[in-house]
Amino acid sequence: MGRAKLDPEKFLKDPPMIASFTSFHHSSITQPYEQASAGIRTLKQIDGTPGDRNPAPNAISMSTSQGQLDAVILTNPDQSNTVVQRLSKKSGEVVTSWLEVPQKSDWVPNMSGFEVSQSLIGLHGLALGVREGWTPGGLGIPNRSYENQIMSSAEAQNALMRAESVLAAYPIL
Repeated sequence: MGRAKLDPEKFLKDPPMIASFTSFHHSSITQPYEQASAGIRTLKQIDGTPGDRNPAPNAISMSTSQGQLDAVILTNPDQSNTVVQRLSKKSGEVVTSWLEVPQKSDWVPNMSGFEVSQSLIGLHGLALGVREGWTPGGLGIPNRSYENQIMSSAEAQNALMRAESVLAAYPIL
């Protein structure tokens, strides 16, 4: 079974990356999970194609219209995925994220992770959490939505070091 053909022009205009956590905030868990799953599939498809400057399997490094994208997709023993991604934007801002994407079963699972932005004004970190609530008249079925929680400076620095250590294990040649 061959790989699906990918449009290189689309890559450069719309980088195949996991969305910013700010787009997940107050969103139900279904859409971000589907978006992250589609992003993982796309990243796996472009691994090893022209434009990918990282020869390691499941590691992608490429230039996009937004800047340099570096990503590593790890498949865990339980078939969940961990995606570590860094986008070095042309503006000078660097956004690094770590996203745990559990394997889908009969229900949509909760994702977790963090996103750290580095710019001239410093470090800003967000932890991805899930808030559960009950809807009046919801027949006892809880609703879940993502909620970004601001990380302290120390938490953001530790999270960034964790992600950078994974990315450093897959250097660009």
